[in-house]
Amino acid sequence: MIPILSRLGIRDYMRLLICFVILFIESVVRSFLNLIPFNTGWKRLSRRMMNPVLKFVRTKKRKMSTYHVIEYNDPDTPTMIKQSRGFECEEHLVVTEDGYILVLHRIVPAVKKKAGKPVLFMHGFMMNSEVWVCHPGENQSLTFELASRGYDVWLGNSRGNKYSCKHVKMKPCNEDFWDYALDELAIMDVPAIVDYILDIVPYNSLSYVGFSQGTAQCFASLSINPHLNKKINCFVALAAVTRPSGLENKFVKSLIKITPKLVFLLFGRKNLISSVIWWKQILGRDLYSTCIDKSMNILFGWNTNCIAKEHKPILYSHLYSYGSVKQVVHWFQIYQYQEFQMYDENEEFFASGHQIPKFPLQNIEVPIHLFHGLSDTLSDIAYTLSSCPTNTKVYSIENYEHLDFLWASDVGSQVNKSVIKIIEKLP
Repeated sequence: MIPILSRLGIRDYMRLLICFVILFIESVVRSFLNLIPFNTGWKRLSRRMMNPVLKFVRTKKRKMSTYHVIEYNDPDTPTMIKQSRGFECEEHLVVTEDGYILVLHRIVPAVKKKAGKPVLFMHGFMMNSEVWVCHPGENQSLTFELASRGYDVWLGNSRGNKYSCKHVKMKPCNEDFWDYALDELAIMDVPAIVDYILDIVPYNSLSYVGFSQGTAQCFASLSINPHLNKKINCFVALAAVTRPSGLENKFVKSLIKITPKLVFLLFGRKNLISSVIWWKQILGRDLYSTCIDKSMNILFGWNTNCIAKEHKPILYSHLYSYGSVKQVVHWFQIYQYQEFQMYDENEEFFASGHQIPKFPLQNIEVPIHLFHGLSDTLSDIAYTLSSCPTNTKVYSIENYEHLDFLWASDVGSQVNKSVIKIIEKLP
């Protein structure tokens, strides 16, 4: 039975009801569209349905003749690596202690050379390795810049996403496959990936570059794993986050207030909003890009002005990848408790009789270089700094929002240049 929480007001319940209605309408519309044969007639119908919407949201400067529906195939990580300046891509499989099979993409020069110092990149929530190699701007990709300088670049993929949706026993159609939160990413995934790379390369340690949740899982893993601290020589945290803030959207706040039981009832216990992949194909790049922009503005107040408009349709097409609903519940718990802590298996907030362990960030021995944007409303940077060791170095960038650390039109000069200097100074 779903408990009635006293901290929810009438307006909160109304917003939750609206969420249920929206999800129900979305499923009905999607089911209806699935009945239409996916052929040329469907494409014409899609254009007829979507073009009026596109005309409404587009600026007058852009022409309708440039818009196409369901006529693109987004390249995967290996393809984008091979198309970029003569690099090749190696795929490696890592099996975690609990049986998840993770895919690593390794950027190697076409002409084989001695492997340079290894650098591991980890993406954010509901992303995959593509976000590191899809920037169309010249010299704006940190991964390719490091690879061109001789570094051995590895791109990680967290469990459950597009590339790591495999287990030695369980299937993605089973709820148990998606029964993981940040704890498993920190305890299982990060150490397994680091150990695998160090078994391959002729070095005893590597550099770690994370973005958003990719920083959170490294913070957590380093804080509870003393041995891992000996294997990572540098931790670069881009858009670092350990506790979210700036969740000003009233619908999101209402969701945060409810118990995990109701969140699971709303979104299920598997992967979060899997229909996004379907809608991305239906809407096409341009309209999908507009929807993403509007959504980020509504949820977080981001304007994404630092990302070039002509790049957004390309970049945003790589934005969504599968992730568990339990991860979202974990972030909601962190926000509710106001602590960067492990997942609370008790599905009642603030239940008496037990205390959830916090991730002791003060135990981290690895040098931390923390990058944050002064316009990033998602990350509570003050909390992160107060929890980290006192020798943490901070790099603040004016006007930067969360995604700008990946895709801003000037990310090469504002971020990548500093990161390269940090890594080049390592012994």
